[in-house]
Amino acid sequence: MAIYQLGDLTPDLHETAWVADSAEVIGMVTLAEEVSIWPGTVVRADTEAVRIGRGSNVQDNSVLHPDPGKPLNIGEN
Repeated sequence: MAIYQLGDLTPDLHETAWVADSAEVIGMVTLAEEVSIWPGTVVRADTEAVRIGRGSNVQDNSVLHPDPGKPLNIGEN
């Protein structure tokens, strides 16, 4: 699993969140409890926050990257 700090922007992962070894989580990302990030996925939050709610999952090879001024929020489940 690749968890990257970008400048002062550090991902915040709940202890029960799971990130696949081949996934990348970068910048101001918040993963709530029981979130799963599957193989090949990139969650890149260098311009705005990405928040993924409890029990949600992001499946294989997805790319999440918000635009400036447009944070990305995925709700629960």
